[in-house]
Amino acid sequence: MYSYAARRAARAANTLRLPQAEHQRVATAPLRRYADLIAQRQLSALLRGEAGMGAGEVAALERWVRQRGGEIRSRLAAQQASARALAGLRELEQVCARQAARSSPG
Repeated sequence: MYSYAARRAARAANTLRLPQAEHQRVATAPLRRYADLIAQRQLSALLRGEAGMGAGEVAALERWVRQRGGEIRSRLAAQQASARALAGLRELEQVCARQAARSSPG
């Protein structure tokens, strides 16, 4: 538990205005890359005096992230192809409607 003076000193040193709990700091910005999350975990473990993640564990996480990234990219490409096909069908429908309107006796 922090003393009152320690809390005041911690607030004064908090130039980034990060939210604070008594025993932890909370990351406020979204982690844009998984490497940032790994670095944050390693630093947190070091500051707590614990052993960080081993090189094998980091390499396994990196492989998993690359695999998931490939899956996400392929799904995104499939969704984009589907959207393009749907847009093509809508355009064809509009052309057919215009032609039908021109050819119908008015």
